[in-house]
Amino acid sequence: PAAHMFFLEKVANFTSQARESALSALAGDDSFIIHICNETDAVVTLQSLPHTVSSTCVPSFKELQTGEVGSLRIGGGRGGGAAVELQLGQERCFIGASFSSVGQSSRFAVDFARDGKAKLSDFQAKLPQAFYGSDSSSPDRAAGNRFAAFCARGDTGTFGLWSADFVREGNYTEPPKSVLVVLDGIDQLPPKPGFPNNVALRPHYVLLGMDGEHRMHFLQYIRDSFKGLLPHAFFLFEFSAAMRATPSVGLRDTAFTLDLLIEAFVSEHDRPLGHLADSLGPNLERWNNQKHPGLKESEGLPCYAEYAKVADSDRVLLQEHVDASSSLLWAAVGGCMRALSKVTETWTGFDEEASPVHRRPKLGSVEEFLSEEELDDADNEDMCALLSKHLQRSQSNHSSSGGFSPPSRRKLTEPLAQNDIPTLIRNCVGDSSRHAVLRKSILATLKESLSASSAKDALEHFCHWLPVSVREFERPGTEECPAVCFRAFSAELLSNLDDGIVTSAERLLSSVAEQSPPLQAMATNSKSGEFFFFSHDKMFLIKTISDAEAYLLHSMLPAYQEHLRRYPRSLIVRYAGLYHMKVAKGLSRFFTIMVSAFDPEYKIHETFDVKGSLYHRKKKEKESIGKDQDWYDAKRRLHLPERVTREILAAHEADAAFLMSFNVLDYSLLIGVHHLAAGHPRGSGYRDGGGLWAQGDKDIYFIGLIDFLIGFTLNKQAEHLVRTAQGHGDDASCVHPETYAFRQVKFLRDAVFEPGDEVVGTLGTLRLSGLEGHGLVNTDGPFDVSDPYLVATLGLQRARTPTVNNNLNPRWSAVLELPVNTGHKMLDLCLQVMDEDSVVTRGSDDKMGSLDIPMSRILEEKTVHLKEESLQGVRKGRISMKIQFIPA
Repeated sequence: PAAHMFFLEKVANFTSQARESALSALAGDDSFIIHICNETDAVVTLQSLPHTVSSTCVPSFKELQTGEVGSLRIGGGRGGGAAVELQLGQERCFIGASFSSVGQSSRFAVDFARDGKAKLSDFQAKLPQAFYGSDSSSPDRAAGNRFAAFCARGDTGTFGLWSADFVREGNYTEPPKSVLVVLDGIDQLPPKPGFPNNVALRPHYVLLGMDGEHRMHFLQYIRDSFKGLLPHAFFLFEFSAAMRATPSVGLRDTAFTLDLLIEAFVSEHDRPLGHLADSLGPNLERWNNQKHPGLKESEGLPCYAEYAKVADSDRVLLQEHVDASSSLLWAAVGGCMRALSKVTETWTGFDEEASPVHRRPKLGSVEEFLSEEELDDADNEDMCALLSKHLQRSQSNHSSSGGFSPPSRRKLTEPLAQNDIPTLIRNCVGDSSRHAVLRKSILATLKESLSASSAKDALEHFCHWLPVSVREFERPGTEECPAVCFRAFSAELLSNLDDGIVTSAERLLSSVAEQSPPLQAMATNSKSGEFFFFSHDKMFLIKTISDAEAYLLHSMLPAYQEHLRRYPRSLIVRYAGLYHMKVAKGLSRFFTIMVSAFDPEYKIHETFDVKGSLYHRKKKEKESIGKDQDWYDAKRRLHLPERVTREILAAHEADAAFLMSFNVLDYSLLIGVHHLAAGHPRGSGYRDGGGLWAQGDKDIYFIGLIDFLIGFTLNKQAEHLVRTAQGHGDDASCVHPETYAFRQVKFLRDAVFEPGDEVVGTLGTLRLSGLEGHGLVNTDGPFDVSDPYLVATLGLQRARTPTVNNNLNPRWSAVLELPVNTGHKMLDLCLQVMDEDSVVTRGSDDKMGSLDIPMSRILEEKTVHLKEESLQGVRKGRISMKIQFIPA
């Protein structure tokens, strides 16, 4: 019934969480960073104090020598701004920045003082719209008499386009949270009519904005003609890919990614860019000094597990670490740019005759080639078509800067045909995979060029653990297929999950790319852009996912990688690719490539999708896939050797704990059963090539955890509230992620696998006996007495005693047993005393105190006697028991 106390508690919790989420969005902590790179021959000095608006501004420097990079962090709430004044010789440069996380906007302005009377406050006052976050674009370049300043997005290093233009082109969904300001000498810059002082950025900075196809051509050109510069070019592209990815992951993962780059390329003199170490001295020193205290003590190369231990409360220290790492890497970028300057001036890779690849010119802003009338009338879907029309109309005006006429192509305004989608997918996967193969070859060349084993180890470690990257590619339109821009997310990580056995780039080329046999369609809708394909060999599933699912998966990837390597028996399905595809005229979709949980060589005769809940979990008429109720009613079990069962259950528990840490739910254990023909060879336990041999049956089992990209959002919390009102708050599919994980772990042990004679894990059993409570606190008020029971929890394993009514000195007669797995070694055994209440009159059960016992102590002592140990979290109450570890 909807009126009982338990439901009212749920309503109150939901309301509180919704309120906290709203307040967090409005008043949470956020910040914005400006990296300032001094490419001039003068010392850059920070003048006076920054002018701030609803924020703070913390500089990392007082002055910058030539080649040095410093940072300014603007923070405070969910928005703000600041303006700073820099002195360069006799000239003064003003930089203004504002950001708002709530409105998803960020603005920049840069200018040089025109006379000695110019003040920082005047600069700020003259930019009210741009500075305070309106939709108007602000200048991203300026020039004085001797010096010039250029602004680029800090997440891409791309110059010449600012936030409004990026969103219009569909390349980015969010404004940048950082910016790079390059200060340079005018006498070193190439002439460019129409730009401030008729100068433009040095040509080599275009490298940071290259798409993947051009990077491949440039790397091959450098390897063949300027092998000594290969480390410089390769580092630039790795840095660019990492910076594109870090805004969508947490600070810990960002710190790990940047430190991997530093350790592999610039931290020591024996590294590929070690010759830059001396010029990077100030930035290297700052990086070493501002490392997070918990990471300074770590020896050797960066280890993901150490970064994962950094507490959320250490955000400020971790942010300083990330800022110092970013400044060091941008300084290294400057050194590489200078080394590559002569090459970029002579390279003809952007010339149509020298390269078959079409490069879309990067222009200063949309306003340069769209009229005000067109801008007013155009919506987001029309913008790409308008841009294309004007690009083609004015291509002759840009030919001198490296642009050229695009090849014959279908009109961008034509709708997609049904067969366009598989072609686009295969092209995307092909380009990305070929880039990955070339990257692997370049890395091998770099490794061979290194003499020190420590440098080789650092580079190998970088290759093995690089957690996040985003690489962009562009495909011109043809008569057969429209033009497409796409991004490959963390392709290196995904191709290396199983050491390249199944998810390698080479495997994707043979199974999915354009040279492989056609994809097999399961469901496709050319209007909505939704699709679901199998590769021709049934090894891979290719399907669209929502934006929210894509962002969640990308944020999970660093921990996903570490988890799968720590638990090689993990049941979580392996992803082989995450892509975003943008086609003109509106089609914008994320899609994934997932390794099939089944062996395509074997026909699956029975399939079950098990979530761990029996509520509404029965297959409907004409459905072929059974659900929990079907499995349970048929009394099905997976029959495996006891050792294998223990290992699979332990792996599943670790998987469920991992997914719970990301606050996800609704994942399923997919079970496929193949019935062996008479006379077919049989094995025992794990099967080579995947799957499990059934014990005593003529079956092969295939299992995998799928569909784990559903977060416990406010919508899901509201759905849970409705189920609670219906009386199914605990047994419906939509429950709190912690409840979901515990429930599925229990269901698999009790109803999916053949039960053993004993409760035992991979290490053994934990037995609790002689359970007593002494002088427990009464939580039922002055007119009643609590009804206590005890819950023992280890990881996601849980056991409880019966309830003893009306007794504050209970003696529980039960003996509790919990399986102990290898993953439990570093955990605590949690003992919780609870007061059982009626959900109708009192709501959920009350806590009467808890006690945590480290498993390391129990494993060492084997038997631990608790004698009237005081409970924590309450004013009184004690418990006694015998805890015994019994090895397997």
